[in-house]
Amino acid sequence: MGYQELETDGTGNVLIAPTFLKVSESNTVTLADLKVTGYTPASWQQVGKVWKNVGGCTGAAFVMQTLTTSGLKDQAYYWLDYMTSATSKVGPGWFADANATLIPGGEGAVKLDAGKAFWIQGSGYSLQPAGAVNPFDVEYKTDAIGNVAIGNSMPVSTKLSDLTVTGYTPPAWQQVGKVWKNVGGCTGAAFVMQTLTTSGLKDQAYYWLDYMTSQTTKVGPGWFADANATPIEGGADKIVFDAGKGLWVQGSGYNLIVPAPELDAKSED
Repeated sequence: MGYQELETDGTGNVLIAPTFLKVSESNTVTLADLKVTGYTPASWQQVGKVWKNVGGCTGAAFVMQTLTTSGLKDQAYYWLDYMTSATSKVGPGWFADANATLIPGGEGAVKLDAGKAFWIQGSGYSLQPAGAVNPFDVEYKTDAIGNVAIGNSMPVSTKLSDLTVTGYTPPAWQQVGKVWKNVGGCTGAAFVMQTLTTSGLKDQAYYWLDYMTSQTTKVGPGWFADANATPIEGGADKIVFDAGKGLWVQGSGYNLIVPAPELDAKSED
């Protein structure tokens, strides 16, 4: 068991994936396992003859936006920690909106699949996932109708070369009449990974390629800089995704495999 600080960016939205699982679960994170740090805690003080709330996160500064499997907006949750009077306190915790509307069933009722990423508008705060290290590879199934928000859901850095794609048609070179043709295979346009900057802007794109250019010449399987099989400068093992790093994937129904970390017993405590 453990926890990790995932820092957000003050200049824009950030795509983040929780890096721990709910204890005793195999593929689930709950909202109750995610905390926010780095904000000014609630503070109620007397100003003259009037008591006022002079500090605290009122919710508008930290918002989590979940997404559907096709990358559309789903639900938003607000981290609140403030006082409504000298004796009445709201939070700290997650609410359905900035007006402190309770989440139906509470924080623990909101479940997020392992690998699922979401937008954070965090203004420099930190998201703190806590729970158990995932001992299994995460096979995240993408959606055929749009982009999918996923991420490095492990508490350690992961190389691009460690990420693999499954579910596609492997290369097949067959004779059609008197001509040999490539009649199958993932040519790259169908599976694209888009990384983002810390403020949510497009950064780099990587393409999973697996096809044949002739009966004897094979490209992939593996990651390339574009759909034309341009090699990645330095190789895919030089591209490193930090823990919690969010990614857009256009997968057309394929699956991205994020490997479980190789941790010793001491680092799992």
